[in-house]
Amino acid sequence: MKKNYKKIATKNAVFNTSTKIISKIGSLIFTIIIARTLLPELFGIYSLILSIALIAITFTDLGIDATIVRYFSEAMGQNKIEKARSYFRYLAKIKIKITFIIITLILLFSKIIANQIFNKPALFYPIIFSTLYILTNSIYGIFLGILYATNDLKKIPIIEMLNQTLKIIFSIIIITILSTNLKVSGIFLAYALSLFGAGILVLKTIIKKNKKLIIGKISKIEKLRIKKYLSYMSIASISLIFFGAIDTIMLGLFVSAKFIGLYKAALSLVLAIAVFPAISSSLLPIFTQIDNRKLERGFKKISKYLFILAIPITTGLIILGKDILLAIYGIKFIEATKTLIVLSPLIITFALTELYSGILQAKEQSKILAKQTIIALIINIILNYVAIINLIKINQEMAIIGVGISTVISRIIYLNLIRKKTNKIAKLKIYKSPIMKSLFATMIMATFLITFNKLILINIWIGTIEIILASGIYFGIMLLIKGIKKEDIYLFKSLKNTQ
Repeated sequence: MKKNYKKIATKNAVFNTSTKIISKIGSLIFTIIIARTLLPELFGIYSLILSIALIAITFTDLGIDATIVRYFSEAMGQNKIEKARSYFRYLAKIKIKITFIIITLILLFSKIIANQIFNKPALFYPIIFSTLYILTNSIYGIFLGILYATNDLKKIPIIEMLNQTLKIIFSIIIITILSTNLKVSGIFLAYALSLFGAGILVLKTIIKKNKKLIIGKISKIEKLRIKKYLSYMSIASISLIFFGAIDTIMLGLFVSAKFIGLYKAALSLVLAIAVFPAISSSLLPIFTQIDNRKLERGFKKISKYLFILAIPITTGLIILGKDILLAIYGIKFIEATKTLIVLSPLIITFALTELYSGILQAKEQSKILAKQTIIALIINIILNYVAIINLIKINQEMAIIGVGISTVISRIIYLNLIRKKTNKIAKLKIYKSPIMKSLFATMIMATFLITFNKLILINIWIGTIEIILASGIYFGIMLLIKGIKKEDIYLFKSLKNTQ
């Protein structure tokens, strides 16, 4: 029976977007709790350790999770369960071995990292505890990939809800009972415990669906083909995580923990709002199974929705940044306002980058993705270094603002690089009409926000009403100028028939 890719893609995008919204809300609540408890200095220590842990997690993965999704979904699309299982078992074995090697190295060099590289002894014990998070995250990612590869995303929002809930509960308990010196270490224990609980539910879901997906005989697979794809995915994933963490790492070498905390508070807020990559990442299994003609139609529709959502939210964050920071983190983080404003455009670039990179992965163009990521990473390092060295002479606040600007510039360059390469392969293009209509509606919304802020004193309740009214104005204008059409509304209503 011919698959209705439109319905599958839409349903998966909704499930995955729901998952990301749950993740972002949970992460934001978690960040608010620990930021308000730790205050900028300890929050900076936590943020630096988290960046180190994320780099370590990338080295344990090396693109393996994405490779599992890519080849497992391809085999399942051909109804070859044994072949899919063989891909999974082969790649999972590699990942587990690498994970234990990375954890061992971290434990051996933890003192050197804390005392000699960053000159911050307070990093030592959190680094040790972060290995528990690295281990559980690695194993969790292996099994979660199967649900994505089989387009079985219905349970993923529930799994993520459990993960976020456990993380918040464990973090509150741990922060309450531990002394100040151990609070950061305890937070990584909370990470590990929550992923362990969520991982059990993932495994239970897979076994209930079809235990043959992971249990049974294995057959011969094209290891050379996988290794070739994986080698470039490894380069791309390592470059990409450094791309995402290099700003924090470099700041850790030059500024105090307080300003690392301020920078990460602003960046965390932007990342919490940027839920749009969920729409793109949910489509990788679909991209591997459709022809270029359908891909072009799908790309047109997805990019339209990304712009409709990303443009007004980015604008709103720029206008309301100070009030949002104050409401979420408190007065101690108000110095991060300018950094938040310069980081806001990342909401748009993240969304489009995920879309283009997903297409390149689906077309087995990981080599291109790796090359462009390395180029952008080098540019980012150079821009960060120049910004820090020159602006830190003024003050540390200017240094983190400069790093924020450098990060945005390098992300725009990266997006442009992979956009050009993707267009050569799949001949895709972004249509200007949805962008222009969204910009027009956003200008009217922005005028309302600026006027409202001048006339009325803002508090958390008035601010909530303001955001609701601004959203209503934006979508009302979009309906009037046909930026949103009946077919778009019907598309999401049709999900009821796909359950």
